[in-house]
Amino acid sequence: MKTRKLLFSLTGINAEVYDIIGERIKKESPLNNTIVATITNGAANSGYIPSDDAFQRYTFQVLSSRLKPNCAETQIVNGLTEMIKISEQ
Repeated sequence: MKTRKLLFSLTGINAEVYDIIGERIKKESPLNNTIVATITNGAANSGYIPSDDAFQRYTFQVLSSRLKPNCAETQIVNGLTEMIKISEQ
């Protein structure tokens, strides 16, 4: 059976994430070409997803976020990179 090699990954997050989260996904992805799309599949109930570091500053995005500090960034990055790894098998 012939195996195929993935050339790129297209990931989607149903919220508006800080750029640093998207950059982490690209950096930690096992593929060289990873595209991160946000606000996919319509409106998100979670609203903004600030980076863990951003919660130290009182910005509109942090104050309006429904999330608590340190609960989303690592889980999003690890979850998506793990799905990419599984899809390569």
